[in-house]
Amino acid sequence: MGEEAVGVRRVDNGEIFTLPPDPRAYVPAPPGEYRLKATGEVVVDPDFTCTFDVVPPTSSRTSAAES
Repeated sequence: MGEEAVGVRRVDNGEIFTLPPDPRAYVPAPPGEYRLKATGEVVVDPDFTCTFDVVPPTSSRTSAAES
């Protein structure tokens, strides 16, 4: 991983989830409890927080890639 990706081990299944390696996206997290919107899980005192927007390809790109 390193320069290619950031690996985070998931608590629920132990698998590695990869994130982009852009250091501008990672912000030191103040101590506290953070509730994940998607699962309701509470994370206590994480080292960093980050947010990424995932945008699916448009249908025209998808159809061109399938050709």
